Amino acid sequence: MSRNQDVEAARHGERNSLLGHADSDDELIGAGGSRGHPTTPRQDDKVAGVQQQVHGVMQVMQDNINRILERGDRLDDLESRSDNLNVNADHFRRGATQVRRRMWWQNCRMKIIITLVVLAIIGIIVAVAVTQSGKTS
Repeated sequence: MSRNQDVEAARHGERNSLLGHADSDDELIGAGGSRGHPTTPRQDDKVAGVQQQVHGVMQVMQDNINRILERGDRLDDLESRSDNLNVNADHFRRGATQVRRRMWWQNCRMKIIITLVVLAIIGIIVAVAVTQSGKTS
């Protein structure tokens, strides 16, 4: 199983454990009055009010859970991007080191070539001077 599949399975399990497996809100809050005891309209209004409050709280909690799960998704995405950035930084560092070495060697070769050209010119000048001084003497 891949890492993403593991994360999705864990999220699904977490969502089910937090939200429960009830098919409706009535099952979660125990609808149906006072279990067989006759109720007055005033008690029914109180129960309905409490059930509405419980339903509102449950909705807020479900929204919070969904936000937490979405935040987890965003954090996983951020972690993935961070890993990719780290890998790319390593590749860049290696490439930059290779370019720096190559340019150093190229610079050394140019210095050697320039030194040899200057020595050759000096050698030609000395040779011409020696041959000219030999002719005049």
